[in-house]
Amino acid sequence: MFACEADACKAAIEFIKTLKYHTLSYTVEVKNKYEKKGRPDKSIEPIGQEYFLSGFIQVNSETVGSAEQRKGFFIIATNELSKKSISYI
Repeated sequence: MFACEADACKAAIEFIKTLKYHTLSYTVEVKNKYEKKGRPDKSIEPIGQEYFLSGFIQVNSETVGSAEQRKGFFIIATNELSKKSISYI
């Protein structure tokens, strides 16, 4: 819940900066704020507005793919040439 739309967008942008392998798609939703809880009468005016973020996170396949290519392979090597002395797991 945010006091204004600018604060909501600023929070979303700060969160996006922390994402390394994901992307965020969001919208800012505005809801009227009333004095009492529950459904207000039609004649009652809202006392203000509240702003909410709504969105979803997706995996960024390009960054994940490049990370997998850099760190996805391991080479196991040995100087032992005798097959009998090497135990397979």
